[in-house]
Amino acid sequence: MEVSNQWSRTIARHERNGDWTEARSVLENAARTSPEAMLKLSKYLECALGGAQDFGRAKVLLEKAAALGNGCASYLLAVRYLQERSSKSSSRSLRWMRKAAAQGIPDAHFMIGEYYRAQHDPGQALSWYMKAHKLGYFKGAYGAALIHLYSRFKGAKRGEGVRLLELAAAEGDTDALYELGRLREEGRLCAKDAKEALRLYKAAARAGDDEAALNAGVCYLEGREGVPQNLRRALEWHLRSAAGGNLDAMYNLGLIYRDTSLRDRRASTRWLKKAADQGHRLASRQLEN
Repeated sequence: MEVSNQWSRTIARHERNGDWTEARSVLENAARTSPEAMLKLSKYLECALGGAQDFGRAKVLLEKAAALGNGCASYLLAVRYLQERSSKSSSRSLRWMRKAAAQGIPDAHFMIGEYYRAQHDPGQALSWYMKAHKLGYFKGAYGAALIHLYSRFKGAKRGEGVRLLELAAAEGDTDALYELGRLREEGRLCAKDAKEALRLYKAAARAGDDEAALNAGVCYLEGREGVPQNLRRALEWHLRSAAGGNLDAMYNLGLIYRDTSLRDRRASTRWLKKAADQGHRLASRQLEN
């Protein structure tokens, strides 16, 4: 442990000074025996820090570190195999993901849950999601919530799904915020509350969810019980969504600038064309009329 601390401190000093070549040299020596150094050196090789890029050797180092029991290396190796998208690499990914999970990596538990959900095995998926959740990985609560809410699993409990979704949303999970917003807006499986739905959409949008920004904009555009119509705010949230590349937001902006008191023909045409150029059919039809 003392030796490990020594090389890691030396590397940290070189990194602070921008001496990537020196840091890599220290790592090369440490990686002869240290799984942690092997893991860090693999990142250097992938990012071409302090020398040439070498994906092949980076993978070899991950395999060595994983074989020596480094959980993070096992997880990253599993992700590597997953990205190769073949039946053989998928089984290898699951094997390394299980090893990472056994070594206490919460992300690995969640990813195994994702694997079983894709394999249409909700019982196994739920089990792994909950393991991730219990290890403090709040995305696990979101995954478990989806099983309870939408699967045909015999043990699914809709109320438990809402509870887990609320837990994940409270932790700031973007997907959970958006999904809970939808449930609140529609009044499905929980009390209808447009004002709360809007709050959830905004929180998800601020975390980068362009679909949530669109939904917030629509709430203001159309008005909801407890949410008065406000064209200025509708415009603001549609612009945020469009900035994230959302084609429906671009289309709506075209209509807002054409059909409301915020009328601006040039802006309307610009947004409709932008959406149409990227394949939005309704925008194309509006331009043809």
